[in-house]
Amino acid sequence: MSTVLKLCFLIAITTRVTATPMREPVQYPDEGALFEGDIQGPLPTVSRAGIINPIARWPSATIPYQFTLTFPFGYRSVFQSAINHIVGRTCIRFKTRQAEVDFIEVNQDSGCSSGVGRMGGRQGLSLANRCDHLGTIVHEMIHALGFWHEQSRTDRDDYVTINWGNIQPGKEHNFQSYDASYVSPFGEEYDYSSIMHYGSTYFSKNGLDIITPKQSGAIIGERETMSNSDIKKINNMYCQGTQGVILKSEFTGKEFLINEGQDIAIWEWANNDNQKWTVDWSAFTDQSLGSQLWTWGQTGGNVKMMDEDQSNAGVNIWGENGGINQCWVAIHITGSTYTIKNKMSGRCLSNNGANKVACATFCSSSDLRQQWGIYEAYSN
Repeated sequence: MSTVLKLCFLIAITTRVTATPMREPVQYPDEGALFEGDIQGPLPTVSRAGIINPIARWPSATIPYQFTLTFPFGYRSVFQSAINHIVGRTCIRFKTRQAEVDFIEVNQDSGCSSGVGRMGGRQGLSLANRCDHLGTIVHEMIHALGFWHEQSRTDRDDYVTINWGNIQPGKEHNFQSYDASYVSPFGEEYDYSSIMHYGSTYFSKNGLDIITPKQSGAIIGERETMSNSDIKKINNMYCQGTQGVILKSEFTGKEFLINEGQDIAIWEWANNDNQKWTVDWSAFTDQSLGSQLWTWGQTGGNVKMMDEDQSNAGVNIWGENGGINQCWVAIHITGSTYTIKNKMSGRCLSNNGANKVACATFCSSSDLRQQWGIYEAYSN
């Protein structure tokens, strides 16, 4: 993997954080000892929302991790779901630690908390009791990638009001914002729906709001899935140009739907993860490079990619293998319409008319079966 995520050979900040439980306006008893509630030190040179210093990012956008021997098995399955959620939407990869010097150790030492960015050596990511929610784990993993809380941004006062009189004594430091020399939003506007945003009453001494959005109707404190902005910030930090897409058959007007271990099918749009893909757009549209296409609907194990079976030109979902049969090139026709060619075989994706996708023997931009509308995918 290289910085340019998946050029078909492919190529993210340091501090510790403790999260408030998903959608619960309470803090863990030990949260107050940590910076911003769930950030473990030492504090690095940072940018809010993301750390500027490349040294604090994970090389090759890959995080080695291991569990402590006593870490509950029930939590491990949710942790894997969090990995699937991040991996399907970004260029980030997680791997079981072998002998890597810098790695994350998943434990139950300090509430729901994590270091921010790569700190060097062994660094903890704590998921103690009540931290087994998907959104909570994703939140802490994004801290580990190098991101701070959304309301720490330089421009936050343009979007929210901090009601200082409602904050628990001694917790005021959790609501600081930071100078632009430390903060980089990585090209994204302030995001009320970020999974990294505090809820309204976190650290409240009286149950009243501490954070009041200036936008009427805005909801803050989302703890279930990454927002579109969360996804884009991660990709902009680690692999600029990587983005989510949907692929619409111009022959039928239907979208891709994947079936694990089977052919990729064409089906009515249902706005589910199996119909969304991630791609390195710059490499995808460069015929000398090409990009892998990996599904948002990850299921664990090797990252699931769009794969051409070279023996029969079938198109399948298969675990990442590093082969160029999993490398694809988009050739522009007009507007948002492209043909999509396999880098190894030179064959193009084609709708076979039976709700299946295969690769045609010859590429033809005039063949409606080989024409695909490519549009931006959005998080639900």
